Amino acid sequence: MRGYRPSHWFEERIAKKATVKRLGVLLIGILILSSFLIATTVDMNRNAEFESTVEGIAAESDARILSISISYETQLFSRQPDVVTIHAATESDQIADQLSDRISAETSSDVSVVVIRESVEFS
Repeated sequence: MRGYRPSHWFEERIAKKATVKRLGVLLIGILILSSFLIATTVDMNRNAEFESTVEGIAAESDARILSISISYETQLFSRQPDVVTIHAATESDQIADQLSDRISAETSSDVSVVVIRESVEFS
């Protein structure tokens, strides 16, 4: 663009080929990196939505929720929810089944739900 050219015409052809080849490699590298970033962003958004849904379902239950933790199974470019562990103050024996059914129905994810019942004294 600024007029820099090789001193001989046959070197000009070689320089153009090298420039086009380097530009092509750069563009391919950018496309590959961008695809990884897009896949990671989509996965993170999906997992955040899953966590939000689980927290909403747990909050609507009859139990007093103390904490929620979610374990993920890591795959090549994504993480899939695997186990939802809920610490709750409740007397109900069926709370784990109820939460598991609702989570499966609303998220379309086959995850294990573990409810750890804790006794908490209310003052």
